[in-house]
Amino acid sequence: MDSFWIFNTAPVAMAVFDPMERYRLLYANPLWCAQFDRPIACAAGGVSPDMTLWVNEQDGAQFMSAIGECPSQFNLDAPLLTINAAPLWCRISARHSLVDSKPRLVIALQEIQAQREMEQSLRDSRELALKIFDVVPETLLISDARTGEFIDVNSAWAAKMGYRKEEVVGKTSRDIQLWVDMESVAAMGKRFAANGQVDGELLDMRRADGVILNFEVSGRQWRTADRHVSIWMARDITELRRNEVALKELNATLEDRVQRRTRELADALEVVRHAQNELVRTQRLSSLGALVAGVAHELNTPIGNALLAGSTLEHVSEDFNALKGQGLTRAALERYTSDVGLATDILLTNLTRSVELINGFKQLAVDQSSYHRRVFDLKTVVDEVLLTISPTLRRTPHTVRLEVPPQLEMDSFPGPLGQVLINLINNAVTHGFDGATKGTVVVAASAEAAEHMVLTVQDNGVGIAAANIDRIFDPFFTTRMGQGGSGLGLHICFSLVNGLLGGSISAASHASGGACFTLRLPRTAPQQ
Repeated sequence: MDSFWIFNTAPVAMAVFDPMERYRLLYANPLWCAQFDRPIACAAGGVSPDMTLWVNEQDGAQFMSAIGECPSQFNLDAPLLTINAAPLWCRISARHSLVDSKPRLVIALQEIQAQREMEQSLRDSRELALKIFDVVPETLLISDARTGEFIDVNSAWAAKMGYRKEEVVGKTSRDIQLWVDMESVAAMGKRFAANGQVDGELLDMRRADGVILNFEVSGRQWRTADRHVSIWMARDITELRRNEVALKELNATLEDRVQRRTRELADALEVVRHAQNELVRTQRLSSLGALVAGVAHELNTPIGNALLAGSTLEHVSEDFNALKGQGLTRAALERYTSDVGLATDILLTNLTRSVELINGFKQLAVDQSSYHRRVFDLKTVVDEVLLTISPTLRRTPHTVRLEVPPQLEMDSFPGPLGQVLINLINNAVTHGFDGATKGTVVVAASAEAAEHMVLTVQDNGVGIAAANIDRIFDPFFTTRMGQGGSGLGLHICFSLVNGLLGGSISAASHASGGACFTLRLPRTAPQQ
């Protein structure tokens, strides 16, 4: 009675069969009945209430064969179809016993569905981990922490080092002579053993073909259920090392290159000074004296850019030297390479441009006194300009008319302003009346609001071609190359107006004929 009670209350599905009557079902506990509907007589050759309980027929055949051969007990893990036709993994345990002195087969079914799912999940996770391990682009290696033997390497490591996986698994780094500097490796090993990890160790490794590569090595210790392993990641920094050497060489030569360019610039400036003195003594070119302001203004930009680039290069180098003591990163090195390259390009470009400009301006000179700032009446300065060029105008059939009212006071640079007006008037007289027997140039001025002045120099000549209107202020642009045109006059006017005088200049060509140059100037020039 006690045995029957235990049978019925067992936490697993159980049934008793008579092996002498072709495994006829004798008893089944409630769990068996609940899972498999009701106990019915076994079919011939079957061990379950219904042969359809087996998901796989070969499992049923294997079970029948095993219980016939096994004198005592047999276990089988297999999926069975339950009452709802859903597969359920069970551990089927069969045991031959004597019940009331009669041979019986007792079968117990233990559900292992969750266990199987967990095992499958673990297999899937392991498979995913192995796939990730193998496709990571950085070189990875797993070794036995005790013996140092290689357990596994990923494809990136094998490709980088020139080995097949099977050539290194089971071997040590000494076996393949991997490390170049064993003292550095030993020191890293001590830190690894003490801290359980290392990061950013700079070490050299030897490929299978003997080529030495530079690496940044990091490692972690890891304990599995059955062993203690070390996981290593190595990032190839060979190219970064080459770049670092190249940068050191660049830094070593950059100062010499800058000094050489500076000397060339100084020589060019000396040429300019000599040209200034010669031109001042030359009466024929005395009217161009103030144009040297354009030289200085034009050179301010490339020289200023060169100085800024040099200063930037100095600061970038200081920051880079500070980082070297903290450990270089790839990003920092690439950023430094980019900054140095950019600063060098800017420096060399602007120094070269300065030399070119100075060579182009070597025919010009300047009256230094004309750059003195003072308060003046605009009409007075314009009258002086007209007086200055009157000898030239008398040799032409053309006239200049002034429409400048008095008492237009300015705090500016009368010399450069006068030189701009002289250049614009001469340009109109010389080039604006091609083929004309008589032309007129009108110089007008008016106040624009309280803080600005507008001056116009307008002629009734041939005008400016539409294709050239946007280029006339470019340096060395001229339509009279070989006929006395340098291409510098209007550019220097542009430079003086937009720079020293703090205003703007524009040009327009009227459909009815003639060109008009408009200057918008602050009544008080900006402080220099």
